[in-house]
Amino acid sequence: MSKVIRQGFEWLICLAIGFLIINLICFAYEREPAWMDTPNGATPSVREPYSILVHGSEGYSISRIDKNGYTNPDKELADKYILMLGASHVQGKEIAPEKKYSVLVNDYLYKDDLLHVYNIACDGSFLPGQIKYFKSAVEAFPNSEVIFLEVHDTDYSIDEIKSAMEQIKYDSNDTAAKFEDLSLKGKIKCLVKNSVPILSRIKKNIEAIKNASSSKTEYQVDIDEYEQVINESMELIRSEFDKPIIMVYHPRTELEKDGSMTVKYSKTWESFRKACVNNNIDVIDSGEDFVLHFNETKEVPYGFSNTTLCSGHLNAVGHQIIADEIIEYLEGINN
Repeated sequence: MSKVIRQGFEWLICLAIGFLIINLICFAYEREPAWMDTPNGATPSVREPYSILVHGSEGYSISRIDKNGYTNPDKELADKYILMLGASHVQGKEIAPEKKYSVLVNDYLYKDDLLHVYNIACDGSFLPGQIKYFKSAVEAFPNSEVIFLEVHDTDYSIDEIKSAMEQIKYDSNDTAAKFEDLSLKGKIKCLVKNSVPILSRIKKNIEAIKNASSSKTEYQVDIDEYEQVINESMELIRSEFDKPIIMVYHPRTELEKDGSMTVKYSKTWESFRKACVNNNIDVIDSGEDFVLHFNETKEVPYGFSNTTLCSGHLNAVGHQIIADEIIEYLEGINN
């Protein structure tokens, strides 16, 4: 064996060992369990039941996935429950599971061992996605007494909202139970996702670079047309559930040079709020409480010690503020 070949072989061994070491570290730092798209389910996707999700690139949390593929405490679902829809903010994988607002509300209002607040938040399930899957979520969880939707932004194009109103047809077979019936190829893919978390980390880094290099599209929305379409979408979901529907809006925040914190409302926020009011859909706006809390404590609702303050996902402070608002709302309608 020539010196060049031997040296190349040694480099490959070093790279393989390095890869294995980093992959091992990822089990404690960043591990996304296997997931499955469920285009006709209650949400666009679910995670593998009873798997462990480790998230350390933004905050730190270790969460257990329940039997339905969502991040909830290991408790039996109550006969009647509150359903919470949303995206990654509601999923709360950046903080300790007991500190996310769905769990805080459940533990404050209910003292038994049942789950009265059920969280079906799904990565990327923003407002249009929640509208699109609203009917299927209601069908999948028919014993919902109250439904909370999470809204971080209302600035979507007319086409996005119209597309969301073309709701998917629910298939009761399109659930996390499909993990049990995977083909050999599917099982191997799940095994790779669960056993090689570094691949998921690499994929996320590539996506982050692409997102950073591409500018966000600025929609020139005709407000009159937007108000008509968003009102139709709110009318649609109201027609599909005759019990309380609540939009939880948590606007972006920003730290100013003078040390103050300001709230950055979506351009179409007032039009969206008006559509909710017109259709008897209640609204919780966390913006004012974010500012009041900051003025009293200097604690911000977004960001972590290993990221940037006032950016990224809701932290434990943000979740606590929203939990307090939801508890106050629920106590108000129950009295």
